[in-house]
Amino acid sequence: MSEHRLTPLHDIIEALVNARKSFVSYRLPGQETPTTIIGNCQHFSSSEAIPYDVTGFIMVPFSPDCEEKLVFSQPEWKLNGWNCAFKPSAVIEKSVTIHSDRALPIIADEKTYKHQAARMIAEMQQHTLRKVVLSRIIAQTLPVGFTAGNFFASLCACYPQAFTYVMADGEQLWVGASPETLLEVNNGRGRTMAVAGTRKISSGNHSPLAWRDKEVTEQAYVCEMIRDVLNEEGITQFSEGPARAFQAGPVEHLRTVFDFEIPVSKHSLSLASALHPTPAVCGLPTTTASKLIAETETHNRSYYAGYLGPVDKHNVRLFVNLRCMQIIGKKAYLYVGGGLTADSEINDEWQETRDKAATLLQLLLNNSSQQA
Repeated sequence: MSEHRLTPLHDIIEALVNARKSFVSYRLPGQETPTTIIGNCQHFSSSEAIPYDVTGFIMVPFSPDCEEKLVFSQPEWKLNGWNCAFKPSAVIEKSVTIHSDRALPIIADEKTYKHQAARMIAEMQQHTLRKVVLSRIIAQTLPVGFTAGNFFASLCACYPQAFTYVMADGEQLWVGASPETLLEVNNGRGRTMAVAGTRKISSGNHSPLAWRDKEVTEQAYVCEMIRDVLNEEGITQFSEGPARAFQAGPVEHLRTVFDFEIPVSKHSLSLASALHPTPAVCGLPTTTASKLIAETETHNRSYYAGYLGPVDKHNVRLFVNLRCMQIIGKKAYLYVGGGLTADSEINDEWQETRDKAATLLQLLLNNSSQQA
């Protein structure tokens, strides 16, 4: 009967990480049960090269120039739940430091970030660029006893309405909790959302009238871009909901939901590629904003602000990779960004990145060997 004994998912994840085995564990928004896909991870040079009829899990980086597109298809194992009939001895433990041979991300300190922000704001004041997203990386030493499995469980508990995941491809280890859907498709019905604007939640701070003009303008830019993309992709009939505030940890954002039918001739992954990158992670106009980001940011965004999620022939659940971190050696590298406009206040933008990072950093510091 021992082969039927259930193993806690966090133990399975630790065995996979130590063995440098390719896997992804994820939990969809509003659900309680995670799914784990193990093995058979493929890399593609472009998102267009990913087969449209793929079944599994995809992970696409922010930049099309980044050769890190992943697809998990035809897995060796697929598990469901927090306790699974899977023996960690099925993978060979190597007992290595977590992915310690990766090049370390470049960290921009406060002075550098503010200099970069000033440059971007000056560009917007002089040219037609309306919005650009500046990101930075925060390095945090892992607490003693940190485990990716326990941290994934903490993310799921803290962000019940987010898409939470932990992914390893044998070389990289990423974890995150995204509040933003890029594209959801269910048997021909599609949904996407415009997300922008950030403010720290305080008591009684939920009135739409309290939003600053900057956040409302950012949200309008994202909605405009989504309307344009849908029309360009032949989707002219869609419903657009009102802008509503929604909570993501200690902050809240404005969100507008778009619902539509997808033409039979339109592939879901093609539409996802057209929607990416949204102004929420890049800017407007997209091409100009992307160029300024590449010229200004000193780090590689990698999978940050890309998109990821489970896919099959009839259903797609893809999310923008926000609130995420990469684990290298004994440190976590948290990626965080914020939208700049010509009227942005640099000190406010710096504080916004701190607010966005606060919950993940606190969860990280609480994740130690003392956790059950």
